[in-house]
Amino acid sequence: TGAAPIEGTITTTSGIGVSRSTDGGITWKNIGGPLESFDTRTIAAADNNIVLVLDTGGSVWRTLNSGGSPVPKQFSASPATLFQADTVFCDSLTRSLQFSRWGCLSPSVSSFSIIGGDSASFEANNLSYDSILVTLHGIKQGNQNAQLVLTLDDGSRDTVSLAGYVASAPNALSLSTSDVKTDTLGGTVSVPITISGLEKPEDVTLILHYDGSVQYLGSFSPTGMRLDIPGDSSYRRSMLSISRAISDSIIGYAKFNVFNDSNSSAHATFDSLTVLTQTSPCEYSLLTPVTSTITTLSGCAIPILSQLIHLGIKPAFTIVPNPTSGSVYLTSNVDADVTTIEIYDMLGTNEGTFVVPLSASVPSELMLPKAAGIYTIVVHSTMGDEVLRAVEER
Repeated sequence: TGAAPIEGTITTTSGIGVSRSTDGGITWKNIGGPLESFDTRTIAAADNNIVLVLDTGGSVWRTLNSGGSPVPKQFSASPATLFQADTVFCDSLTRSLQFSRWGCLSPSVSSFSIIGGDSASFEANNLSYDSILVTLHGIKQGNQNAQLVLTLDDGSRDTVSLAGYVASAPNALSLSTSDVKTDTLGGTVSVPITISGLEKPEDVTLILHYDGSVQYLGSFSPTGMRLDIPGDSSYRRSMLSISRAISDSIIGYAKFNVFNDSNSSAHATFDSLTVLTQTSPCEYSLLTPVTSTITTLSGCAIPILSQLIHLGIKPAFTIVPNPTSGSVYLTSNVDADVTTIEIYDMLGTNEGTFVVPLSASVPSELMLPKAAGIYTIVVHSTMGDEVLRAVEER
């Protein structure tokens, strides 16, 4: 019958009316109606469940609900419940819901929605002709229950139950350290690092960054085992590996020899913690970096002394141009802070005293007396005195 290919009606030869098939002609059931000869032109299906028959006398017969035997549903989704046997942690799990369709006019899914108390835990996407993907997110603990409602293009709906269990929420981790100091240039300090929030002893990695006038000696466990991963260190950075780290205990120390070449503190920062032995990729939540401030002696003479000890740089002063016809420029190779400069003529007479701050490689102008001659320039700095000579030509 043209309107419903999976349904067929024929007239019987036994004189008892019209028979109907709902399984493609495999079986037939009498639905009554008028006696009729073999002629499908007198039989029409208005839809899957309404059949019209024209009898030999010209009367039209109608059977509602196909004589009490409606056509079975032509669409189903399986399984009937998704995630029922699944347990997730703080990560997610995706399952495919399959659609079964039969018959030439079987309906398709036109839209979908998720309803229910835990609908926020589920996400559906990638709808296709024969399936849809559903994801359970571990955003909260406990049993999860919702429903996926499929709206078909014939106006009907199919509902699939969504279940599942979320075993745990992410454990919040935190790093901690402490500030350290030394009163000795070149003295050694140990910067501690602690992790809190681990469920059990875990294998972890983290990254150390450092700046300032320090010499990195390496990171070590409390028992003295080296923690730096060989070949995974670069300028002012090192990746550390700690086996069976215990929560709330110091898991290691970053050691430095400390100088002060510029009158500023140094810093050691720990970040990028990764738990290698966690049972789920998001068993532990991300954490923020922590920084230790490393301080040492400071003062006007400390940078020069530190550079001498640390880098072997001795203070040196130069005068240009020399000879000159007026002024000269005094340059230091180190930051000398406030420096007193005295100028003497050939008879030892003081021709002027100046107090100037000298920064490394930044020239400071000095005015010499207007008379030609050889002048002695004495530089008094925190590192001692240095005597220079300049020739003035007029």
